Amino acid sequence: MYSTSLFNAGKISVSELWSVFKALIFEAVAGTSSADLTNAVSKIDEDGDSAIELHCFADFHRRERNP
Repeated sequence: MYSTSLFNAGKISVSELWSVFKALIFEAVAGTSSADLTNAVSKIDEDGDSAIELHCFADFHRRERNP
C-alpha cells in the first residue's frame, strides 16, 4: 500500500502524507487541499526538499501534543 522508499529514506512526502491520512480516514483531511498539506510540510521541512524527515515529524508531533 505504501511506498517502501518512504521507510528506506526515513522521509515522507506530501503525496505519501496525503495517502496515509486518507487511509486512516483522518478527519482533519476533510476539506484539506493538497496546497494545505504542502504548506504544512514546508513549515516542518528543515532542509527544503519537500519531504519531512522522521525526526522532524516526531519533534513537530511532540510540540503539538505538549505546547
